[in-house]
Amino acid sequence: MLRIPKLINKALLVAFAALLVPSLSNAILALEGGTFSVQGGALFPDKMGTVTIGDGSSKTLEFNTGYVGSIGMGLKSGPIRYEGEFNFLYSKVKTSKLSGTAYILNAMYNMYYDFESVGIDLIPYLGGGAGYAYVNPSIKDTTAASGTSDKLFTKGIHTGAFQAKVGLNYLMSETVSWTLGYRYFRTLELSKLNNKPFLVHQVALGVIWYLG
Repeated sequence: MLRIPKLINKALLVAFAALLVPSLSNAILALEGGTFSVQGGALFPDKMGTVTIGDGSSKTLEFNTGYVGSIGMGLKSGPIRYEGEFNFLYSKVKTSKLSGTAYILNAMYNMYYDFESVGIDLIPYLGGGAGYAYVNPSIKDTTAASGTSDKLFTKGIHTGAFQAKVGLNYLMSETVSWTLGYRYFRTLELSKLNNKPFLVHQVALGVIWYLG
């Protein structure tokens, strides 16, 4: 027969002992020093307005789900992280009767706030940043008549950009964590690309190293 009071006492002792041991999340929040991160994931571009093509019809310029890769280096001071980040974004044109791709190279300056986590080694964070983007579209009209240019958008564009981030860091040790996050990324309006901003939603998984 189970002795319920003894089991309860043991459970209370274990819980009390756990409270006496600093959690891994608290150790990370108090960390001071450098950080290095690598991430990769999927991006979901927004629609880019309409274009008129060679057969006289109007088409909504859309892109397929693409991919993103990121490298970041920064400095952590308590719950605040400062970061310089380099990203590569790539997607293919989805619109029928059009073909081509677009890629973006950008350099961003970001700031993050890591929230305290109690009892588990998951740390939520919020972040945002601004910087420079180089947008390079290569989009062709497959209905263009013979002898006419089939190139709709082909020139590289230099512009500003900003982003907002939210996600979770899962702590594997005092020096490494997995990170999973959502990012809203947007350039300024692009005069050479339908006078629309390049806007994408991103989901990425990666690793952060805390260099101390």
